[in-house]
Amino acid sequence: KCPQLLHDFDKSLKTTCGWWDGETAEFGHDLFGVLGEGGRPDYQWLIVGPKRSGSCFHIDPNCTHAWNAPIIGRKRWIFYPPGVTPPGVFPSPNGDDVCMPISIGEWFLTFWDQHVERRKDPDVRRRPLECTACPGDVLFVPHGWWHMVMNIGDDDIVGGVAGGDERGVSVALTRNYVSGSNLSDVLRFLDSRVNQISGCRDRGEAIQ
Repeated sequence: KCPQLLHDFDKSLKTTCGWWDGETAEFGHDLFGVLGEGGRPDYQWLIVGPKRSGSCFHIDPNCTHAWNAPIIGRKRWIFYPPGVTPPGVFPSPNGDDVCMPISIGEWFLTFWDQHVERRKDPDVRRRPLECTACPGDVLFVPHGWWHMVMNIGDDDIVGGVAGGDERGVSVALTRNYVSGSNLSDVLRFLDSRVNQISGCRDRGEAIQ
């Protein structure tokens, strides 16, 4: 049933919030939609992984916003605001390359103490943010923010077995989009950083 999960939950999101539905008058938050499915960059994914897997620090592609909806399992998120690079992360001046630990575990073991110190930054605008997203939540990821996520399992009763899912599997839906709040940044990025456009390398005409 996994290939159907995205469709199944997308329908539920449309029911609860008109912005998810391209056929309603409220639609308009995803401006990449005007390009059509063949013309826009890749934008939605069904993500499945075991406990303690996840994603190292990154900024979402093409200056897009994103939302992430956990379906099974909890996720621990760490965010750093635009202009504040997380400890252990070294981007090149033009953003083409990023040097960082190759695994989430390595980052936690090596740079956690520095991260804790960053929580105490006298300028609250530079402090990292952290949260845990659970099934039923929808997390907003604003464009330009560094973020990482670790799957931390599910402590609830799953399948009638106390203590959660022993497999520790995590399933989530995520989608990147363009709205009025980041449209100017996206257009500037697409115009000035063509070699960094992500999600349409298999469709050269989409970049044009």
